[in-house]
Amino acid sequence: MGLTDKIKDLADQAKAKAGPLVEQAKEKAAPLMEQAKEKAAPLMEQAKEKAAPLMEQAKEKAGPLMEQAKEKAAPLMEQAKAKAAPLMEQAKEKGSELVEKAKEKARTVSDKTDDDKDSTS
Repeated sequence: MGLTDKIKDLADQAKAKAGPLVEQAKEKAAPLMEQAKEKAAPLMEQAKEKAAPLMEQAKEKAGPLMEQAKEKAAPLMEQAKAKAAPLMEQAKEKGSELVEKAKEKARTVSDKTDDDKDSTS
């Protein structure tokens, strides 16, 4: 009998011995779990009842704070818009210039291509 066989036998013996113990543990744990659930239910209900007014208070306090934040942010947003507007206008102008330059280059290349075709014909 090799070492592997001995290890398998030991594992099988351990399973055989542990099986009934696992079953006993399950049988003993089931009623304990039920008791824990029964005791936890009222505690959970109490926690919900205590948390509800706290949540309501938090909402009440958060409302004015949110309003204050909006009021303070409004002028900052206006400042940002005012600063961004000229930059956006500059970007549009530069973009238009670049488009016109690209069109002009394309026309020049097209004209040269047409001239080359005419001279080779």
